[in-house]
Amino acid sequence: MISQDQGLGQGIIRTVFARRQWLMKMQTGLRIVGSRSSPHTRRLLEFAVRNRLPHAWLDTDTDPAAAVVLARHHTPASLTPVVVMRGGELLRQPSNAELARAAGIGTGPAAGKTYDVAIIGAGPAGLAAAVYGALEGLSTALVDALAVGGQIGTTSTSRTTWASRSGSAATSSPSAPTSKCCGSGRQSCCPSPPPGCPATPRPG
Repeated sequence: MISQDQGLGQGIIRTVFARRQWLMKMQTGLRIVGSRSSPHTRRLLEFAVRNRLPHAWLDTDTDPAAAVVLARHHTPASLTPVVVMRGGELLRQPSNAELARAAGIGTGPAAGKTYDVAIIGAGPAGLAAAVYGALEGLSTALVDALAVGGQIGTTSTSRTTWASRSGSAATSSPSAPTSKCCGSGRQSCCPSPPPGCPATPRPG
């Protein structure tokens, strides 16, 4: 429906982004429990921020609530970082891909499907290529190990002329390029390290 009715699709996706931003402001959603000195804690925090996942961080070095959460889930500090999902599911030292699957973001390539175009890297250039490819009717796979958008996803203002290709007005919304990409009918495989490239390192 999103790919067939562009106006409706844009409205739905922007509403989802607005709700997610409100949840982030309220610090609801998943909880990341780990030390600020841990590179894997910082990796998970970066992943959550870049993918706009509502989350709260409990620092095991300074926040007494972190010890309470770990005790509740019978998890020693040596097994941190952990992620507690909104439904109570506990992920111990998850990779980015494992967190993405638990959070319901990202997709994998359809089994047996052959794509016209495969783009490795979903930064501004890769995102633009995916949008244009999909608008030209090409079956496009966009692969990135972290998040869609790169710097576009972190800037406060993003003006783009991509919208003019599809007949809609340009926008200054920071989520607009990602919304355009998600609603364009191509498949996003994110996060998913491309075959032959090193995956995100696991703790330990």
